[in-house]
Amino acid sequence: MGKYSKYTKHYRSEWEKESIFKGWLCRAPEDMVGHGEAYCKFCRVCLRAQKHDLKKHFYTRIHKEKALALNLTKQKCLMDLGISIKSKESKQIDMKLALHVASHSSIQNIDHLSEMLQLIGKGTKLENLRIHRTKCSKIILHVIAPGMLKELIDDIGSEDFSVILDESTDISTIKYMAYCVRYSSKKLNSIITNFLGFSEFATATANELYNNFTAFIAQIGLNLEHLIAIGTDGASNLCGVNHSLYTLLKEKIPNLQLIRCSCHSLNLCSAKACTELPSNLEFLLRETRNWFANSPLRQLKYSEMYAQINNGKQPPKLIQLSSTRWLAWSDAVSINVRQWDELKKFFQIVAKSSTDKCYIARTLAEMYEDDSNLLYFLFLNGILKEIANMNLAFQKTNADITKLYSDLRTLLLSTAKRIFKPNFLRPLEFSNASPIMLHQTDIEAVKKALEKANSDFGNSLLSLDSMDFGTKFLSFAAKKTISRNDLNIVMERIVAFVIRLCKELIQRLPLNLAIIDKLCYFSPEKCLSQFSTISTKNLPWDLAATTADKDAIEEQWRKLGTLRLLL
Repeated sequence: MGKYSKYTKHYRSEWEKESIFKGWLCRAPEDMVGHGEAYCKFCRVCLRAQKHDLKKHFYTRIHKEKALALNLTKQKCLMDLGISIKSKESKQIDMKLALHVASHSSIQNIDHLSEMLQLIGKGTKLENLRIHRTKCSKIILHVIAPGMLKELIDDIGSEDFSVILDESTDISTIKYMAYCVRYSSKKLNSIITNFLGFSEFATATANELYNNFTAFIAQIGLNLEHLIAIGTDGASNLCGVNHSLYTLLKEKIPNLQLIRCSCHSLNLCSAKACTELPSNLEFLLRETRNWFANSPLRQLKYSEMYAQINNGKQPPKLIQLSSTRWLAWSDAVSINVRQWDELKKFFQIVAKSSTDKCYIARTLAEMYEDDSNLLYFLFLNGILKEIANMNLAFQKTNADITKLYSDLRTLLLSTAKRIFKPNFLRPLEFSNASPIMLHQTDIEAVKKALEKANSDFGNSLLSLDSMDFGTKFLSFAAKKTISRNDLNIVMERIVAFVIRLCKELIQRLPLNLAIIDKLCYFSPEKCLSQFSTISTKNLPWDLAATTADKDAIEEQWRKLGTLRLLL
């Protein structure tokens, strides 16, 4: 037995605060406790937990050499090595510039902007400004973006939210899904729509999109159970009724609502309906503009002729058709119709010219001479304007969604009434029916009228002479510049266009239209009215959370109509 074994002591953490032991003494690791309870960081040896022994170790030659080699006071700091450390104020300047660049998508401008500020700000903090594209990009990516995302997630908190999403349409191997969130911000006291982020995926299948979406939501810290709606375009992998991202999410969130992009849908409706019209109409619009596009001489000659006919006025600029947006036809058709006679005369002159022998010009001259084409455009000019105006209404930032879908339903009914018999469009009558039920029966009536179109028994279509083709169409048709047979062909093709348009509009109406209609009851005009007779059963209960206190909601709803009496 050793001399000091009967005086066994335990390690005391207070020793580490004493000046003689500070910096090198600590408790021994668990796997080395058997060799002593104290440990020297410099020498990497275990020692007995005896203060006297620890002091003796401090004065040993080996410990002094180790301590000298690791003396922190003699190690050079970054500034001694020529590396400058920025002040907090300088960092704030860099971040503000990076935020400005990110807001205006001008990452390349930061190279010149920083150098200009450096020259202008001599004698100020800007004199030491050092930021270019690389540094600015890293600040945006690793400092500003994470901070703004955290602030956004904290603002959402445990509130319900909706997500607007869309996938990239390029041909790259890696595709991206972009997400925007829409929620009620208590901090700003308003409805906010904000960018949420991107996620990558290789295949755009419904299962792949679902896995990526749920993983992304979990990664940023949102609770998927608080998701109440998603907004998508009309892609089948996103919102198809059989197997899509929406159906997979709905299995987990039964009350999930789907809002499809109506702007995209209206464009598809027009594109599908145009297949019922002659293809030469698109050729005429496209090639008329292309014939002038790359020839200043042709443009000059046409401008001179147009000015002679119209007292010196310049011709309206022809519009290029879009291969993906059929609603771009609205402006193109309108401008061509406005100068139809001038274009017709000009191409007739070019076709007879011996100097400019162009097959396209002769073809266009023949098409402008065919008044059937003008009849098509006179009809399209009116109906495309209605659809384009509806499309613009859906693009508004703060639009009333209930009014928009009401206007869309009005567009469907007004279009159907142009060709269908009134008795087929008369909705079924219900006693004490709500406006929402009447709206639904209106749509059902249009569906039945479409089913009976061109039927041998009970045809729902009006006779061609009784249909509404528009005043301009009928006025030009009355001039009898084309035969009756050709006029009937034009009318029949237009009827086919309207039928197809109505079918496409019905297919793209939201499936939850009844729920959307009920949202109008939350307008202050209705819910605060003392004369309101809206029952609680008409409220959109499908949007309420499963844990919602329905009794409390009904109580609050009944009290809303009495608020004026309490003021």
